Amino acid sequence: MKNLIKLMLWLYLKLIRSWKSPLIYWILRITKYRGNNPQIWNKIKDLNINDFHKKICHRTQYDYYLDPLGGALDNSPQQKNFFFREDLTSSRDCAAWARMWYWYHKYHNREVYEIVMLKTGPILEIRNKKPFLNIHMVTVAKVDGKYQLFDYRPINKKADNIKKALNNNLVNYNNFIWNINKK
Repeated sequence: MKNLIKLMLWLYLKLIRSWKSPLIYWILRITKYRGNNPQIWNKIKDLNINDFHKKICHRTQYDYYLDPLGGALDNSPQQKNFFFREDLTSSRDCAAWARMWYWYHKYHNREVYEIVMLKTGPILEIRNKKPFLNIHMVTVAKVDGKYQLFDYRPINKKADNIKKALNNNLVNYNNFIWNINKK
């Protein structure tokens, strides 16, 4: 059963999310979030990991906004500076932070993976009276020869492989299936 779910997740990523996420992003970009993005990426891309984290920090710099319809209209940023918009009321969730960390490590020529995690058990839960999909996006990068998880922020426990790094996730997914979304 677990292999079937993993196959379905892979098919979803490759056949649906690969075009749906950019499409939804661009629909939102030309309708709800028109205008210029702030120009911040070029000012922070050369920072070290900890200083970069301070500039995109979930707790002190930028608020979390779930994708539209409780995450059903899942999308990831397609432009680096979109993340920094002050007018966002949606579309700055785990996928946005995962994408920022992905771009950061790609820029620094590290082995990097944007990964989707699916909590095993119920796919949909109700949290704070809203439907919530048990899907989470993170980034894993090879830093100093070890795999390190970036789950909104750098997780300082490095591992010998991606699966072990994912076990340090911040959303308490103890039992999960994962697949690479972008490498």
